[in-house]
Amino acid sequence: METERINPAYHKQDGYDTTNDKYPPDWNARSKAVRKRDDYICQDCGVKSGYHTPYGEGVTLDVHHITFLSDGGSNRFDNLTTLCVDCHNDRHEHDITEGRDVTTQTPSGPLVWFRQLVRYSLGSVGVLLLHTIALSLLVTQPTGEPLYFAGGGYIVLLTVAGVLRTKQTAILYALAGCIGMALMQVPFVVAIIPVSRVILVCSTWIPALLTGIWWWHQRK
Repeated sequence: METERINPAYHKQDGYDTTNDKYPPDWNARSKAVRKRDDYICQDCGVKSGYHTPYGEGVTLDVHHITFLSDGGSNRFDNLTTLCVDCHNDRHEHDITEGRDVTTQTPSGPLVWFRQLVRYSLGSVGVLLLHTIALSLLVTQPTGEPLYFAGGGYIVLLTVAGVLRTKQTAILYALAGCIGMALMQVPFVVAIIPVSRVILVCSTWIPALLTGIWWWHQRK
C-alpha cells in the first residue's frame, strides 16, 4: 500500500481544517492506496477498473466512506472502500456524479457476464469442496482433536470473509448450495459424503443468507 504521503494525523476530521474541503489534504494519495488495496475492484458489484482489465474499460472507481463524514466517520482505511460510480450512487441519497465527468455505466454484454459466471462458478465449486471437508471434520472428529479445530478454524475464516467481502461471500455460498443440491442427486457423490445432504446444503445457504442480509444493510 502506498503510504509515503499519507498523514496519520488526517485519519480523524479534527486533524485538519474542514472549512473549505471535507476531505483531508492527503486524500489523493489516500484514495489511491485504497483502490490499490481493493485490487481496483468495486467491493459491491465486483466490476474491475478499465485501467487493469479490457472488459471493464471506462469504469470510474470512487473511494467511499462506509460511515459518512457527515455522520462522524473517519478517513481511516477501515472506513474506506472502493466502489464504482453506480454502486457509490446507491449508497447515497443524492447524485454524486453531478458536475463530474465520469463513466457511470457498469460494462455489460455477453463476454462480461460469461467471465463473471465462470469466475463465480469455479469459486463456488472450491467453496463447496472446502466447506464439505470442514463440515465433515466438525461432524466426524471428536472434540479436542486437531482436525476438529481445523474445521472450527474454517468457521472463523468464513466469518472474516463475510465481514470483509459480504456480497462476494453471499454469491459464492448461494451458488455452492445450488451446486451441492444438484450433486446430492448423484448416488456416487452421496455415498462418499460423510455428512447429511440436508446439513451440507443448508449449511451453505445459511452463510449466503446472513452475508446477503449484512451486505444489504451495509449498502443502505
